[in-house]
Amino acid sequence: GVATVTNQGSKSGECNAGISLTVPILQPGQQAAEHAASKRAEAAEARAAAAESALTTEKAALCDVVRRVAKRRQVLVTVSNSRILPMLGQFVDIVTTRANCTNFLVVALDHATAAFLAPRGVPHYVKQLTSKDGQDSSKTDNHKSSAFKFLILAELLSVGVSVLLSDVDVVFFQDPFLALYGDADVENMSDGWDDASVDGHTHELPVAADDAQIGRASCRERV
Repeated sequence: GVATVTNQGSKSGECNAGISLTVPILQPGQQAAEHAASKRAEAAEARAAAAESALTTEKAALCDVVRRVAKRRQVLVTVSNSRILPMLGQFVDIVTTRANCTNFLVVALDHATAAFLAPRGVPHYVKQLTSKDGQDSSKTDNHKSSAFKFLILAELLSVGVSVLLSDVDVVFFQDPFLALYGDADVENMSDGWDDASVDGHTHELPVAADDAQIGRASCRERV
């Protein structure tokens, strides 16, 4: 219900024109519902503010590491979580010693990976993400982790650097930037092993003729 309060201006010096104020009267159940709704709105605002603060912190960390390692506004980047630390360690050694590539950083998908990299002096920043099925990036396998790369690429590009994104199972014998002309917006390397497969053709691989369980295996490499 509502209540109407009218001021008739009865005191000396007040305006004689009546002023009416309509005030809603809430039932106990309505009051509780509105209070709960208000609390939910406040919680949502707090979460949004916390998320914005976290993004600001992440962006600051990203800008800091890029500022330290980028050369000619170029960076070599790999993405890893703590499930593949031995492979990541080998990759880091290859890039920094064999290839002598110093404009290199790791996007760590969890804090355990960051803890692995920090004592080794490897430039990195932490980017914790969640897969579409709700899995935390610290637990994702290589396929799900690869799906994060598009978001990470966009974030790196947004701070103004060109990115060479590599898996950790790649071996570099020299600084890869020496072989890049940078004359295309996007370049991609196929897993093909000859001139035909590099474009995505299907190959049949012969196997032992007496192996009935395998028969003939086919493998398709696509760009």
